[in-house]
Amino acid sequence: MSLGKKLYNLRKQKGVSQEALAYELGLSSQSSYSDWENDISIPKNDNIIRLSNYYDIDVNELLQEVFPSINITNEKNAIALVNSPNSNINQMEAIIKLADGLEKLNLIVENILGKKN
Repeated sequence: MSLGKKLYNLRKQKGVSQEALAYELGLSSQSSYSDWENDISIPKNDNIIRLSNYYDIDVNELLQEVFPSINITNEKNAIALVNSPNSNINQMEAIIKLADGLEKLNLIVENILGKKN
């Protein structure tokens, strides 16, 4: 299960909104928290600790089996994943997965443009 899905499930169990939780964690905006739940970005270590304290769960439990399951088809997520100290993925692996995602995106765009001409 991805970290985003875990965060979503934990937040729903608590019955709190993204806005309220973002405020509780001291985030600058609700969109930062939303990016975590949608696996667009990964919380920094200090926010991981805040999340584990808020949800009263061990950090390891929160991160267990998270990093291998994250979809890294966008550059922001790939960079966050590779730079994470808990990452189980190396830079070359991330680059290959990102390139594959970009290649697929390029084919989709070419197909759309081809249909318009």
